[in-house]
Amino acid sequence: MPVAHVIMTDQSTPRTEWGAYMPHVASALSALRRRANPASRRGAWVGLVLSGTGLILLSIAVGPSVIGADTPGACKADGTDTKTCFFEPEDEAGVPIGSLKSVTKPNDPQLDEGGMFVKDQAKLVQLGKALFWDQQVGSDGQACGTCHFTAGADSRTRNQASPGLKATPVDTRFQNDLGPNHTVSKSDFPFHKLANPEDRNSRVIHDSNDVFSSAGVFNRQFVRIQSTVVPNDRSAFDTDAMDVCTSTLDTDGFRIGNVNVRRAEPRNTPTMINGMFNNRNFWDSRAQDVFNGVDPFGQRNLDAVVFDASNSRFPNGVPIRINHASLQSQSVGPPTNPNEMSCNGRTFPDVGHKLLTSTTTPLAQQDVSATDSVLGPISFNQQTRGRTTEGLTKSYRAMVEDAFQSRWWISRTPVSGNGVGPRPQIEANFSLFWGLSVGAYMETLRADDSEIDRFFDGTAQLSDAERRGLILFSSAFGTRPSPLRNPTTRVPATLADGKTPADLRCTACHGGPEMTAASIDAVTEDARLERMAQLPVMVNGKSTPRCAIYDAGHFHTGVRPVNDDRGLGFSGGTATNQLPFGETDLARAGTLARFVPSATGTFGLQPAVNGTTNCGADNTQGTFKAPSLRNVELTGPYFHNGGELTLRQVVDFYNRGGNFQDNREFDPNVHNLNLGPRDKDDLVAFLLALTDQRVAFERAPFDHPGICVANGHPGDERSTQVGDALPGGGSAARALFFSECHSASGKNGLQNRLQPFLRVDQFSANP
Repeated sequence: MPVAHVIMTDQSTPRTEWGAYMPHVASALSALRRRANPASRRGAWVGLVLSGTGLILLSIAVGPSVIGADTPGACKADGTDTKTCFFEPEDEAGVPIGSLKSVTKPNDPQLDEGGMFVKDQAKLVQLGKALFWDQQVGSDGQACGTCHFTAGADSRTRNQASPGLKATPVDTRFQNDLGPNHTVSKSDFPFHKLANPEDRNSRVIHDSNDVFSSAGVFNRQFVRIQSTVVPNDRSAFDTDAMDVCTSTLDTDGFRIGNVNVRRAEPRNTPTMINGMFNNRNFWDSRAQDVFNGVDPFGQRNLDAVVFDASNSRFPNGVPIRINHASLQSQSVGPPTNPNEMSCNGRTFPDVGHKLLTSTTTPLAQQDVSATDSVLGPISFNQQTRGRTTEGLTKSYRAMVEDAFQSRWWISRTPVSGNGVGPRPQIEANFSLFWGLSVGAYMETLRADDSEIDRFFDGTAQLSDAERRGLILFSSAFGTRPSPLRNPTTRVPATLADGKTPADLRCTACHGGPEMTAASIDAVTEDARLERMAQLPVMVNGKSTPRCAIYDAGHFHTGVRPVNDDRGLGFSGGTATNQLPFGETDLARAGTLARFVPSATGTFGLQPAVNGTTNCGADNTQGTFKAPSLRNVELTGPYFHNGGELTLRQVVDFYNRGGNFQDNREFDPNVHNLNLGPRDKDDLVAFLLALTDQRVAFERAPFDHPGICVANGHPGDERSTQVGDALPGGGSAARALFFSECHSASGKNGLQNRLQPFLRVDQFSANP
């Protein structure tokens, strides 16, 4: 049945005050079209009622649709019909928050246990967790867990900065002494520091396009895998487990004089916990919702094949398409990335060759607790001559054979494909094994038991500050959902002063139980592309109405100027896997149907006709996927550049309307909020209530093996100490590096709770 949404005042509201709400009515009519509860998202307003009891806005929820598929001809060919164009207007009021327990991630039946790919689901997760945490995977000591060991994020403090490598033009110079080999301190933040944090136009104390990120590999060119991978001293970084690569001088700024330091990623590390709910992954959403078994690019790479030996002794190269599998797509990116985990030029079959050899013990350098929730049953974890034997009792080959159907690994006939070969089938398909198993493991990392979840479940109450913060966070145009649980109406909401209408619109980007507008549910059940609100935006100092199409869940919020990082607006290249990342740009080119079969045509995104402004202008440049805010207490520093240290600094950022507004891509929902001190504290209190304590104490399923991570080099930004050459030598010296080791947690977790980055006070603007 249709669901009515209502905005209403009560009898105590004088009619003379109704006018305060009228400037927002036009936007609210569009904004309130969606769901009255987490299960119902769609709506279309039908009327405004002035009654004796107040002002009532009605809307009717309707079923979901995809862009343009069911309404051919509804938009003018030149895209100038802004009222009936294909694209759903964005939901400025946002989607009400709910318990994440209410969300079910859709799964592709191809991945059912006993189906085409998976023999045993439990063994698949076991393999994935081992691969995720194994330091032997990286060319010189990196695991996926190296950048995701603290609440799914990274808490290292040394050599974590990266220059403006995503800028146009590329900027390889560090600024404000951030690096290389800088030890970050609280005083380094925020990166865009203003004399008055309340006023984005106040004097700039310092500014930087640098990024606080995660250290990865040294700059080396791949030669080969070592013939035997047998760590002989169980050290944190045993050179026997490192690849043979040639060291060359780093030209991207990661060196001190002629001594290379470890490279750092060009964007801040997001948590992978709850990443299963994202329709696409990475900040720029290049990890597609369709997994092709080979790389992150899904249907962008038409040449990708995996090798199937089901009908003959000779494996055939076949393309695959696995839906709702963005984590699988994401997982196959880092292992061969020359910033993160790999010498430049290493392939996935090389990784497979390294790990599948009979002499490689999984997690050989790391302790695995006997109580590990997944790996405990196959952990050595026994005392031998007074020392602990590390790693697992099963080989990676045995784990692959236990997890996957034999058609994907049984053949001994070498095959060639994906630009590599000839290789044994099991090595040639290692990206498939990696993606499906690591993705399956990450899908177990579901943090849905925070205080907020329990509030919406009806099993817990919020403090007064947390409740007020939730109301503010959910407010838009002076209203908020009512009741907070299972809302069916909206009622007036004010700031702490009791007079100023609360108009934060946070849930326009961070709504729903998933707390992101880029979730599978929000994108696939509503619309993949949306029409930006026609609200004024500043362009070249002038207030101008904006009308543009953008990828749902992706926004430019003014963290940095567009040319510092184009994000989703990556324009592509000549390779098949380098089509534009923005689906809006694909629609403009008429190629979106390759990824969304129902999306045919260009949807009014043609150029302007006869000088008429085209409302179908794309809005992808400088936009980024809205991250979920769950466990945000523990995942700082914040934003894609890591430029804000505390949650209070983030609140101040939004309170002033962002840092950089003078561009056409800026989202008009980011605006001055007029928050007072109590409002800010209440918002931070609400955000802290999003922490799942299982994550904070690393309890199952968030437990993990022990891991050692590289954490900077001796010296500082100006000098360092040269270390011994790594296998393969080369013309460039490399710096000695420090390591910090974190104990295996086991299913019962830690005694001491994880702390925010740099142990900051999240309520402080100047910690």
